[in-house]
Amino acid sequence: MDNKKKPMYWIFIKSFTDMHAYKNFASKNFLRSFLYILLLTFLISAIFSLIYIASVDAYASELIDELKQNTEEFSIKDAKLVIESDQPIILAETSNKGTLIIIDKEYTGSVTKYEEYETVVVLGKENVYLSNSAIRYLVSYESILGNKQEITSEMLIETISNAKSFLYVLLFVSLFIFLLVNYLMYTLLISLIVNILRRIRKKTANLGLSLQLSAYALTLPVIIYVIWMSTTLNIILGDSLIFLLALIIAYKGIDSFYRDMEKDLKNPDEKA
Repeated sequence: MDNKKKPMYWIFIKSFTDMHAYKNFASKNFLRSFLYILLLTFLISAIFSLIYIASVDAYASELIDELKQNTEEFSIKDAKLVIESDQPIILAETSNKGTLIIIDKEYTGSVTKYEEYETVVVLGKENVYLSNSAIRYLVSYESILGNKQEITSEMLIETISNAKSFLYVLLFVSLFIFLLVNYLMYTLLISLIVNILRRIRKKTANLGLSLQLSAYALTLPVIIYVIWMSTTLNIILGDSLIFLLALIIAYKGIDSFYRDMEKDLKNPDEKA
């Protein structure tokens, strides 16, 4: 077995282009495979977070600029909205009816009142309402600020402006944790299935080794999965197809590992 340390890009490419490379992936414990999972997950999370941020940054900046220009003076005091005007006041509105942020003291969560917008944020008399195609949600000022804390419109706009960078970091961390947990779960599941299949076929099987090699076998399926989730493509049985791809790569890689080991034992002078 060639124990020379391989660069990341070599492992990345060989994990799904050369099954004979799997003899180079095995180690004495799972640590090296786990570090590979961490690094790959970090890179994928960073790339897709940057792509998403680049696509929404100008949009978010436009909304914040509108808020700064259009927001009249108001305050939230004693868990209630205090403003001189009783009429709805638009704080920010995108030209394509994508997002509306509005003050409406009479709003009580009507489904139809602002239905032409994709995303609506309404500052009501006692609650903040958020709705889009996926969720409808309300939260009271009391639960956010308590009964005695007071916040002015200037303080709110400043907080929103400063929160943009924090939300971008939160996006990356959330994506990283989500992908890492899923990566580890699928690594365990794939390795268990491969082990069962090999035992059924009366072939050598080792769960620890299968765990290590399955971590590398998931490289291409993980990338395809993230790309798929980041687009609007509707692929029938997409999850199952990606899982099947991961299982095939893992089985072929692990099978190739054992074949190469047997070959090296029979022909020690021909080891790579």
